Amino acid sequence: MYKNTIKLIFSNFSLVFKFLIYFVFITCIVGGIGYFCCSFIAKELAINELLAELPQIFKSYKVSSDRALFLMEIRSVVFEILNILLIAFQSKWYLVILLGLLVAIIPSVLYNLYIMPMSNVLHYYMGSSVNFSFTASLFVNFRKNLRYQLLNIFTVLPIKYFTYLLVIDSFILLKFDGIMGVLAPFIIVLIYVLLTALRMSLFAGWVPYMVVKNSNVFAGIINGYKYIRKRFARIFACSFAIVLTNILLSILGLFTFGVSLIITIPLAFVFIAVFNMVAYYSSSGLRFYVDTNNIFAPKKSEMVENYRIYKYVI
Repeated sequence: MYKNTIKLIFSNFSLVFKFLIYFVFITCIVGGIGYFCCSFIAKELAINELLAELPQIFKSYKVSSDRALFLMEIRSVVFEILNILLIAFQSKWYLVILLGLLVAIIPSVLYNLYIMPMSNVLHYYMGSSVNFSFTASLFVNFRKNLRYQLLNIFTVLPIKYFTYLLVIDSFILLKFDGIMGVLAPFIIVLIYVLLTALRMSLFAGWVPYMVVKNSNVFAGIINGYKYIRKRFARIFACSFAIVLTNILLSILGLFTFGVSLIITIPLAFVFIAVFNMVAYYSSSGLRFYVDTNNIFAPKKSEMVENYRIYKYVI
């Protein structure tokens, strides 16, 4: 699956540049509107002073290069902000909810709108070796995409933010000395990779099933998982490798002074979308093009069923 994902990315590398344009466009919208609105709300909730500490923390890190201190200061600021928001919710709940929408919900929805149209483009290529328009796919599936994003807010998004909070909270391991202090960075990264790979694996078949079968959102999440669970262990292992690959791509971007991030950031998003399609096609036994000259034929879904379901028949 990992190898076929790589092949399909190179066969459809134009998707990386298309998503880059989409990413920049959404970032301008989210950044422009969010900055002015969030500045006013942050002032009303008295968290603007804490937010003003973040640039200073980054400046101090550039001077000292103390990674443990930097991460602990970030952790402290994040949890102080959360504590203030919890207290302010009693009297200014409407501002807290509006801030949550502007910072956590709306940006996630807008950025994730790419998943379904990109999956649709990949479905045409993988099934028929046809190059379909990304922009056309964005508008053709727009209503279904919005319904998917709405359900995504209550399913995938909480798991994603729980992962982030758990990783930030695990920064406290950096306080320890000895072997725990040495292993702390490894444990923090491992927590992030395991939880992210698990989330990717659980929902890998959701959008692909909707695109391939032209189904609704609820049928997609239920039946998509039914296909994925047949090869869940293998899909989880590949998801683990993909998350690590995306981390390495991000590190590569830092070594090039941020220049390669122009490619590595959109590539990371495309990587996940392509893998979801490969995982679904492989689990359902559908043949697909990996490039214009080669077709991959996975085992039929019946051949990977658990034999325990036949024990009473025998």
